[in-house]
Amino acid sequence: STAALELGLDFDHNWGFVASSPWTMDVRVRRGSIADLQYIMGTKFPATGILSGRLQGSGTRAAPALDSDFVARELQAGPWHADRFAGQLHFAHDIDQLTNAELRENGSSVKGNVLYRPLEQEAEFDLSGSNIALDRVRALQTTSLPVGGQLSFAIRGSGPLRSPTGEGSLTLTNLRLGAEVAGNFSGQVQSDGHNAHLSLNSHLPRGQLMAELDLGLSGDQPI
Repeated sequence: STAALELGLDFDHNWGFVASSPWTMDVRVRRGSIADLQYIMGTKFPATGILSGRLQGSGTRAAPALDSDFVARELQAGPWHADRFAGQLHFAHDIDQLTNAELRENGSSVKGNVLYRPLEQEAEFDLSGSNIALDRVRALQTTSLPVGGQLSFAIRGSGPLRSPTGEGSLTLTNLRLGAEVAGNFSGQVQSDGHNAHLSLNSHLPRGQLMAELDLGLSGDQPI
């Protein structure tokens, strides 16, 4: 593994690094251990893996901006694992942005773009996923009714985190509820910022199953 750092600081006439002082930074990492990088940076996030990429910083002490193009492999964060996670990050005043992101894990993938404005707590997102194994999603599993099958989806929207507007589609393939095979389903989801509506249709050799779900959204209470 290799790492290189270039850092430039512009001090004032009293050798002070004040709020208006400009700075630049350029960091390049090739197959660096995330644990070793955290040791150098003094952070203790519960994450391990191998990281390659570039981090560039600029601006002033009061208004910094960071941009990163990265690829992380064999990423482990607590119980969560990914074979590969890549994308471009941009951080500036009131902007946290992830573009061209791609997450791969055991044949599943999630791709897309996310922009978050912390001061307003608003987001924009355009995401798609394919071949997501439901039996690996711990939040869906219970001892009495394990859930299996594959999920693919595409969703986009914007607005407050807890009450966004948006629309999307999903496909459930070989859905299993416990020991029962429920079959294949397709669905649509829409949100106007106040209510989210989900409609599901089955694709069975005989008969058809349809389901509708409405969920009230609130900006004051978590969902």
